Amino acid sequence: MNINKNKGMYIEELINRTIDYYWYNKDNIYFEKRFVPFKILKIMNNNVFLGKLLSKSTVDYTGVFKHRHLEFEVKQTEKDFFDFSLIKKHQWMFMNRMNKMGICCFLIVCFSLNDIILLVPFCAIKKFIDEKIKKIPFLQLQKESYKMEVIYPGIINLAEILNKIIC
Repeated sequence: MNINKNKGMYIEELINRTIDYYWYNKDNIYFEKRFVPFKILKIMNNNVFLGKLLSKSTVDYTGVFKHRHLEFEVKQTEKDFFDFSLIKKHQWMFMNRMNKMGICCFLIVCFSLNDIILLVPFCAIKKFIDEKIKKIPFLQLQKESYKMEVIYPGIINLAEILNKIIC
């Protein structure tokens, strides 16, 4: 698996394929990609448009797993550490607020150098941010996270990991 290409697109493509797979094959899981709210002002040609951002988005994905509401953000890094500045302030505030309401929030981080994808639970994210840790080495983050595997061509074991973190 070579995930050094296309910066953040590899992991998002895996997540999107996984969502499609679950939609057609599982009854207890549903996710959808959130899109940035914008208004198209002018279409310049088939591939280019001029638009206005209406508001900041929240996180990348929302969904339901076994009757639990979930919210998560997806990031990719080519470093051997995760830089928490990649999580924007409004995203952090959204996840923190959702967590206080009992909604399961997490981060999926793809480490291109290691070809490893981690699901980082909200409690770990909060711990690092509260301790004002700006960058965390891969090995340390891995101890606080769940390793995700590609289990089928283009599908990750998201449901398996969610079974471990959701009661």
